[in-house]
Amino acid sequence: MSDSMTGFGRAEVIGKLGKIACEVHSVNRKYLEVFVSLPRELSRYEHEIRKQVASVISRGQVNLRVLVAPSEADSESVLPSVDRLRTLQKGWGQRAHELGLDPSQIDLRFLASQCEKEEALAHVTPEDERSLHRVVEMALLALIQMKRTEGKALAQDIEERLQTIKSHASQIEPLFKATVEAYKTKLKARLFEVLGEGSDERFLREALLMSDKLDVSEELTRIDSHLAQFAQVLHTKGSGRKMEFLLQELMREVTTTGSKSADVRISHLVVDMKAELEKIREQIQNIE
Repeated sequence: MSDSMTGFGRAEVIGKLGKIACEVHSVNRKYLEVFVSLPRELSRYEHEIRKQVASVISRGQVNLRVLVAPSEADSESVLPSVDRLRTLQKGWGQRAHELGLDPSQIDLRFLASQCEKEEALAHVTPEDERSLHRVVEMALLALIQMKRTEGKALAQDIEERLQTIKSHASQIEPLFKATVEAYKTKLKARLFEVLGEGSDERFLREALLMSDKLDVSEELTRIDSHLAQFAQVLHTKGSGRKMEFLLQELMREVTTTGSKSADVRISHLVVDMKAELEKIREQIQNIE
């Protein structure tokens, strides 16, 4: 079943880092674009997260964000010791003095930032990494479920429009045959009026030329074939681009049929078919 490109998923897990939450949402785009936002301590895993997203989503703009909320006990455990802060203050104060800068600028905020850099490199464990990938996987599953539900609704709407187009196409062939027969009758009467008994050969030649000019049987055959293919790929995952191609082919054949039309009833059917194709075009813009 085709999936929509629009959806949202969220998940949470409890790990050593604390509560890890992942939110992911997607919108329609021609190709796959992945944007990842991670806390500093998890930023080293951005490339892996991108690969994890690309393994299950093939098209659309995906925005993924991970948040970490440490527990109270964890927050206390990761606070730097007073001795560590004093060591940093002394070291950076010495560097400032050597550079001719004011050592008083080495305040608590600066010292905390240096500790964060150290913690970002040393604090994350293999268990934390597993928790990260697990929460991303859960959020992606929730996203895909929503995409699938919306894709089902889109497919149902498109199927109904395809049936409307098929019904209109089936009405064109008998109208075309009736148009050709009416033209033959009118042509024969006109030629007999002008040429009399010697009009048969001229009539046959003119009737053949007009029949070829108005013949839409090939276009209708291709329309029927494209509709059958469209209905098939509609239930195939990752078929959005193929449907775009089939839609272009359908529009071309319908337009050609309309250009050959000499009957206002056929023209009206062609206009309705084009309207349905345009509505389908809007729908498949959101199919992965």
